[in-house]
Amino acid sequence: GLRNNTINAGDIKDYKNFEVKETESGQAFELMKESWILFENIDLTDITSIKINGNISNGVIDTELKLDDLNGKTIGKSSNSLIPIDNITDGKFHNLYIVIKRSPTWSNQILINSITFKSL
Repeated sequence: GLRNNTINAGDIKDYKNFEVKETESGQAFELMKESWILFENIDLTDITSIKINGNISNGVIDTELKLDDLNGKTIGKSSNSLIPIDNITDGKFHNLYIVIKRSPTWSNQILINSITFKSL
């Protein structure tokens, strides 16, 4: 599984509406208005939350976790960088979309450096 795995932005291949930026610590994604990241065929068993690592203040993003496709079941929601995830116990591999919307009132750059899958 993905126990406490951190995936760097530079290793994420499936995404939409991010600007890729080169930083001193590697690639980062600059969040545009509404963006998503896709992880394909992953085992979500025992994953309890997902953390978006970057310069994210509380309330400047809204996130939703979508199971299998963009219009799929919502299995997590948050208005900060830590997203609790519903327990997935079917033992199957799933696609996971992380949909991230920036607050229209926040004008500063939002950079995402990595995504961490946290488990029990």
